[in-house]
Amino acid sequence: MEKRLDITIGSVYAAKQLVSFAESIEGDVTLRSGRHSVNAKSIMGVFTLELSKPMSLEIEKWKEEYAKDLEAYLLFRTPQKNLG
Repeated sequence: MEKRLDITIGSVYAAKQLVSFAESIEGDVTLRSGRHSVNAKSIMGVFTLELSKPMSLEIEKWKEEYAKDLEAYLLFRTPQKNLG
């Protein structure tokens, strides 16, 4: 089952953590920002996007266990959960 989440990254550190998480997932993981889409498993690809802007994360083979790991990136999170 595919899942799409609206997220924000906000920092280089958070981008590295998200790429590390994406690499651990089986199947495709895509980041979309406007008309641009990149492989979320590629740090170079992720760095081509504007990290401060909202984007969509699409996970091809979604598992509910991923929700906890992605909690810090979701757009509706509270400001206290800053990854740095």
